[in-house]
Amino acid sequence: MADEVRRLEDLGASVLWREADLRTMADPEGNEFCVEPGPGHHQEDAS
Repeated sequence: MADEVRRLEDLGASVLWREADLRTMADPEGNEFCVEPGPGHHQEDAS
């Protein structure tokens, strides 16, 4: 999930909220969306 968040930040998105297994982000136009881990996710992989 950390790699995906970094990829989205590189594209102009920003993190609005951080939860244990969820990131709420906004694209450059302000549209909000969530990023969550996929199957096989382990808590220690989140960042």
